[in-house]
Amino acid sequence: MKRLSISRNLTVSLLITVLAVSAIGIFVSYYIATQRTGADLNEKADEYLAFIVNTVGEPLWYLNYRHLKEIGSYFDKNEHMTDLSITDSSGKEIFSIERKDSVPAITKESDIYYDDNRVGRVRLSLTSRAHDQINRQFLWSSVVITLSILLILIITIGLLLRRFLERPLNDLTEIARSYGSGDYNRPVRKDVVDEFKMIVSVFQKMGEEIRNQMSELKEKERLAAIGELSGNISHEMKNSLGVIDSSVYYLKMRLKDEGEKVKAHLERIKSAVVTSDGIIKSLADLTRTDALNLERLNLIDVVAGSIKAVDPPETAKVIETYAEEEMEIHGDPEALGMAFRNIISNAIGSMDGKGTLSIAVKRPDEHQVEVSFADTGPGIARENLNKIFQPLFTTRARGMGFGLSMTKMIIEKHHGDIYVKSEQGKGTTFTVRLPVHMN
Repeated sequence: MKRLSISRNLTVSLLITVLAVSAIGIFVSYYIATQRTGADLNEKADEYLAFIVNTVGEPLWYLNYRHLKEIGSYFDKNEHMTDLSITDSSGKEIFSIERKDSVPAITKESDIYYDDNRVGRVRLSLTSRAHDQINRQFLWSSVVITLSILLILIITIGLLLRRFLERPLNDLTEIARSYGSGDYNRPVRKDVVDEFKMIVSVFQKMGEEIRNQMSELKEKERLAAIGELSGNISHEMKNSLGVIDSSVYYLKMRLKDEGEKVKAHLERIKSAVVTSDGIIKSLADLTRTDALNLERLNLIDVVAGSIKAVDPPETAKVIETYAEEEMEIHGDPEALGMAFRNIISNAIGSMDGKGTLSIAVKRPDEHQVEVSFADTGPGIARENLNKIFQPLFTTRARGMGFGLSMTKMIIEKHHGDIYVKSEQGKGTTFTVRLPVHMN
């Protein structure tokens, strides 16, 4: 059996509720009207009886044509009256009039007195036909008005539900289908009602998380491919480089008396061997999955040691700003030192060994410590900001593009984050945040 949609269920429920409330309201109103009709008839009966009794106003044997004509005229004028009879004290009927086509609703009687003596009796019956017609008109009018209101409500509720419920739900369904098919960039409508904003924000956050996870997964797959490739070739490459290195050493010994040109070529070969060995080591470091050797350490000491290890040239000014308190973290000093050296080396290289590098260590809150590296180099192009942490990406003539990739991996292994801000012509700032050591 086909199930109704939420909007249709809600529409039907609202209409049934309105119909039930309207029906109850009509019934109560009709009941009140009928009760009021009975009270009105009673009041009119008392009024009519009083008039007839006062009209008689003397012994019944004195009644003449004038009295009877006045009573008959009064009867004709009041359509509520159906039967009227006057009897004397012995019960003999001396006057009677009735309407043939009317059904009595109430009947009332009243005695006629003269000089405190009962001389007769008036019997009067009234019909509720006129009131019943009014009540029926009221009932049908109420039904027509209720049905008209229901029709207007059906149209209005349908339009409102389509605008505020059905369309947002359809949009969310399409977003979910897009995410399910692998499209995580589907835009979300901005004209969303408040009740759906939380759901939309959850969908947006879910899409961002999925995009980030997919990006990280692709990055890991890429690193795995690089690791598999480097694992297969590094052994053979090292052996070959070892042979070349030993051959260069031998040739240097045998050709030490040769000219400077021979020596220069041998040095070039030696330099190429060192460079190649460094590339293989970078590949191994990038794909290495060794566990960190965590220990309690002072982050300021690690940063200061990294600066000293890089040994910046005298033409590059390094400004160090450290907090007075110790910045204790749980970390691997060797791995963190490598990460910081990569950032410092890149900064100095981007400034061509000149300019200013400002390094600061501070504690922005009780849960984190922060290290910032701000250089005055040319900056990074906007289109390259999202690529700088990718393996093999570099804008420099020399280098393989592994440094920042390794740096990011090391920081993330320490449950930290690394951010970059850059403005072309003004410089670049790398910010590393790490969790503090908790006692």
